[in-house]
Amino acid sequence: GELSPDTFFIDALELAYEKIEASPHHIKQVKHCIARLKPFFKRLKYDELKISEIKIWHIKNALEQAKLTPSVYNKFRSYLMSLFKEMIQYGCIDHNPCREIIKKKITKTIRETLSDEKYQ
Repeated sequence: GELSPDTFFIDALELAYEKIEASPHHIKQVKHCIARLKPFFKRLKYDELKISEIKIWHIKNALEQAKLTPSVYNKFRSYLMSLFKEMIQYGCIDHNPCREIIKKKITKTIRETLSDEKYQ
């Protein structure tokens, strides 16, 4: 298949995944992200939508429903962002819906020690 505004959402994610150029680790993570979110996209019936119909709330709702930890949520947001960046180049969508999704705050367990150079 090929990417176009009429491609169904999940198909578009998978086609974009095949086109992204990144490190093998990043690509593996993106694949995991799609696999993890796919059941939520289907449950929300987003698999019936064309990629051109996908808006910010579709992505936000799926991420929320997946009940991810803040760090995984942020990673998935960035992986989806890279997929949508690819889709923009194919005219599937005009705007990256992940851009407005605010990253979750991560409470660090390790306290960073302030180095002296910050005060010079």
